[in-house]
Amino acid sequence: NMLRIEEASSTLQNNPASLPNQINASAPMGVRNNNPGNLRTLGRQNTWQGQIGTENGFSIFDTPESGLRALGVNIISQQIKHNKNTIAEIIETYAPQSAHNDTANYTKEVAKALGVGINDPIETLDADTLGALMRIIIRCEVGLGTNKIDRYTDEQINNAVTSAIKYHQSRQ
Repeated sequence: NMLRIEEASSTLQNNPASLPNQINASAPMGVRNNNPGNLRTLGRQNTWQGQIGTENGFSIFDTPESGLRALGVNIISQQIKHNKNTIAEIIETYAPQSAHNDTANYTKEVAKALGVGINDPIETLDADTLGALMRIIIRCEVGLGTNKIDRYTDEQINNAVTSAIKYHQSRQ
């Protein structure tokens, strides 16, 4: 854990807000690792922007913002590259039962929070839809923070949404 503390100390200079997450061992892994979507490492050739390491196959990001951006990029990629257009399709890929997830319940919770059916098509390049989807995935993955409020600010989510959408638009 000493290495983690040294890494956190060097990170403090660039992003003071990330220090408590990296030191607090009781925080959920996704929070400690600035990976609120609990994204898995894709391999060396597909390293996420801002990814600085891994823990048990999950990416570690330099800042919460990098982790949030990666989550947005991942969600949009499922629709654009893999033709996943419904909550059921997205969550089955994102949190498969084969990875010990309760995919059916996860899917129902996400659809309910978005106010859509599990098989209704959604548009992930729509900023409001992507932001809402990211928020509920984050709640499912790492829970709420202190006082039962979201762990990430609207500004952080909105900036990640904008960055993820711009990334995909620049690649078309």
